[in-house]
Amino acid sequence: MKICVLGLGYVGLPLYFLARNKGYDVMGFDISESKVKELKSKVTDITEKIVNEGFMKYDSFEFTSDPRELSKAEVFFVAVPTPVGDDKVPNYKYIIRANKMIINNSQKGILIIQESTINPGTCEGIVKPLFDNSGLDL
Repeated sequence: MKICVLGLGYVGLPLYFLARNKGYDVMGFDISESKVKELKSKVTDITEKIVNEGFMKYDSFEFTSDPRELSKAEVFFVAVPTPVGDDKVPNYKYIIRANKMIINNSQKGILIIQESTINPGTCEGIVKPLFDNSGLDL
């Protein structure tokens, strides 16, 4: 079973190392090519203990910004930002974008965990409709 963590920020990067430390085959995905390049060189501003230890423990990392690589995974953790505007309304563009990438690059039978901070009802109202006509079961 291959796990993919989408979004390698302050939630996703520690999650990547947590899964890896547990022995899972895990890939980290971020849309930022420069962030992926930095992470492969063990450069990050995230100071979580698990991240620092992970960079010391492992010699190589499976980080990518190529959405086609998502086809290798069966389990997805979506850990992307959910910015809130001045009007206090969350902007779901990153969640929508991440889930559309999963839809376009995966097969039936996958598991998706929305790890991003979202309001109650977001999965039913925003995420599920993206999958309704995709041929993938939710």
